[in-house]
Amino acid sequence: MSSVSAKSRYQWVMIQEATQFTGTPSVTASMGTSGVDTDLLIPFALKQATAPQNYNYDVPKPPAVGSGTYNLVLQFVGSANLGNGTTTNMTAGSVNWEVCTTVVP
Repeated sequence: MSSVSAKSRYQWVMIQEATQFTGTPSVTASMGTSGVDTDLLIPFALKQATAPQNYNYDVPKPPAVGSGTYNLVLQFVGSANLGNGTTTNMTAGSVNWEVCTTVVP
């Protein structure tokens, strides 16, 4: 998600393992700002048999306050190489992510 206003205030953020990941031995997902990647949601384990009931949810503090914008990113970290930038080593899996904010004047 690009160009999030620094005047945004989070009601909640969530990442859900919509379909179970398979492939690499272990993988985690987190959400944050570009370059930090974990300041909104700390990493949590994917590849869970409980998917789609596997999710991480929080009401984070805003990573930036004032004027300007920033980008939000999802970060995936594996115990082995997850791909090469063009193709993935994962054989299945998907996530949904939700961000609910209000913008102050």
